[in-house]
Amino acid sequence: MVTLILLFSECTQSAALFVVVVLLGRPVVKGLLMEIPLNRNLMKAGLMLFKRCQNIPPSASSYQRQNHTDPHSSDWSLDSKAIVDGNLKLILGLVWTLILHYSISMPVWEDEDDDEAKKQTPKQRLLGWIQNKVPDLPINNFSQDWRNGRALGALVDSCAPGLCPDWEIWDGEKPVENATEAMQLADDWLGIPQVIAPEEIIDPSVDEQSVMTYLSQFPKAKLKPGAPLKPKLNPKKARAYGPGIEPTGNRVMRPAVFTVDTFSAGQGQVMVYVEDPEGRREEVKPVLNEGKKTYSVTYIPQVMGPHKAL
Repeated sequence: MVTLILLFSECTQSAALFVVVVLLGRPVVKGLLMEIPLNRNLMKAGLMLFKRCQNIPPSASSYQRQNHTDPHSSDWSLDSKAIVDGNLKLILGLVWTLILHYSISMPVWEDEDDDEAKKQTPKQRLLGWIQNKVPDLPINNFSQDWRNGRALGALVDSCAPGLCPDWEIWDGEKPVENATEAMQLADDWLGIPQVIAPEEIIDPSVDEQSVMTYLSQFPKAKLKPGAPLKPKLNPKKARAYGPGIEPTGNRVMRPAVFTVDTFSAGQGQVMVYVEDPEGRREEVKPVLNEGKKTYSVTYIPQVMGPHKAL
């Protein structure tokens, strides 16, 4: 048995009917996600074979009239019986054409120049939208640039700020974990089904059409109420300064004082450690400076030599 997953961001009734007629010859309620098991026993159920064959050309004609498609185009020169009999190559080609049109080409997206979008292919349009949402990452394709999972996290957080704020500090050596977390958050709180597995989307040789199908759901995604939004944290942007960390001027058994600034790092628990030349590490309690996003830190060196503040 084969399961076809059909996605429509803006699926009209005639298009939904056309796909269902192509596969089964019977009407089904339209939706954003339809899973249709495809096998010979199922296709022989319901309407009689000749009725289903007769339904396909009118449905295709409806699509052509609505979208000004050339009726002689090879995409729509349909062999009705071949489709009803389950010609997967032909069916999947038609499904992909509908995904391109209804999920990528036709919908109006926010943060997009409408005139510019009309000049682009569906692939260019989707890629351009993603690049606009995630300007900090070099995303130029639907394969290799997704291989460490961080781009998925960035896209999720861009669509819903605070939903995936830690993507910048994710370990690039753990791509499956990164992709799994991002896709699960998108599924749970943006209503984006995982129509591709995390292990597949990080594969540099992944089928680009599968990735495009998944990503085409993001432009119309809406955040659900109650989402666990978190402040964005980036510990690498915390900085320390002051006499206590200068290479000269500090003495053994004398207090050394410095300041930790967390303004650009975001809100979170601040922990400071001082490591001596022998590798011994000591936690030092930071004291919040009232009215500021800075902390004062005092430690007493026990031995001579360079110390590290962590």
